[in-house]
Amino acid sequence: MPGKTGTEVRTRWTPTHVARHYAFPADLNGHGQTIAVINLGEHLDLDELRGDLARAALPAPPMRQVLLPAAKPAAAAPQTTGDPGTMFAIESHIDAEILAAICPAAALVIYSCAAATADDMAGALQAAVADGRDVISISWGSAEDGLTSGQRSRVQAALRQARDAGITVCAAAGDAGAAGMFDARGRPVYGVEDGTPQVKCSFPASSDLVLACGGTSLVADDTGLHEAVWNDAAADGWIGGGGVSTAFDRPAWQTRLNLAVPPAHGPGTLGPRGRILPDVAGLAAMGDWAIWYRGGREGLLGGTSAVAPLYAALIALANQKRRQHGKPRLGFVNDRLYALAAQGGLFTSIVAGSNRLTPEGPGYDAAPGFDACTGWGVPRADRLIAALAAAE
Repeated sequence: MPGKTGTEVRTRWTPTHVARHYAFPADLNGHGQTIAVINLGEHLDLDELRGDLARAALPAPPMRQVLLPAAKPAAAAPQTTGDPGTMFAIESHIDAEILAAICPAAALVIYSCAAATADDMAGALQAAVADGRDVISISWGSAEDGLTSGQRSRVQAALRQARDAGITVCAAAGDAGAAGMFDARGRPVYGVEDGTPQVKCSFPASSDLVLACGGTSLVADDTGLHEAVWNDAAADGWIGGGGVSTAFDRPAWQTRLNLAVPPAHGPGTLGPRGRILPDVAGLAAMGDWAIWYRGGREGLLGGTSAVAPLYAALIALANQKRRQHGKPRLGFVNDRLYALAAQGGLFTSIVAGSNRLTPEGPGYDAAPGFDACTGWGVPRADRLIAALAAAE
């Protein structure tokens, strides 16, 4: 991975430790905000979740579950952003523990679908929008071409409803690197067309209607801890997702800043002009997050599934601060966030690593400023929240 130096470390950090690492302000708690979490096909026991929050020494926020029937007709099933064999039963625990650590006074509503299909995702999003939630976190996705255009369109229509209602949807950018897809064993793999490996982005993170959340890992050297692109291709195979969409055009909040990235296949090849993702990033490496789940089991987990609720919490705190000053909630955050990020000082740019599955495979390298591995980088949360709260 170009530019990566030092030794990768696993921190066993609780959500509270991660919040301190990113300097989330201690004087905000999410009061007055309601955060929706989308849960596809996973059985969730709220009493078990409350017990695991207690074991993690976290307060149980006001929370309830909305049970939704399976959508009909069924559509192709999205994957969790991580390996479904190990991540499937614990997605909502990751969300809830991160949100409880950062926004203990925010109300948490989990929309649980009986099945995990594109239509279920669309239905859950529509329900959360109809209920007037302030921000939505979603940790599920699939390769862009893993769904038909009709299935993408139905999810896109629900995301458009969220944007028009002034709600930001935070979506995990995936754990399959530039490939954006898994093989039958749950390992990232390039798609191949005409003998050329293809970069496949994760949807709905690749939509121009969401805040796409990518992943980093921690690296230690003689100067301390730093963050690099999360890329464990040589170990468990998981890598923070990112790239350029072939299904969605580049949005105005990227084009007005003339943002671009090098072609995934190297110099001399034509790069797509689609939406670049992720927008932002946070700690995602497997083993960095200490999460309680399954009624008393502590796991060392991760994935960009953890980054989506991290940013949902950040937006909720910014909305709380705006409310204290008589301002309306942010609405769809990307326009303001990009304008502020371009001014500097609100993110730590990630400059080491890549999201390639193999050293010579297609993908993207970290770079100063904005890139297709970690977006603008990781948050300086106190500064970013203050800037979003003050924005007109």
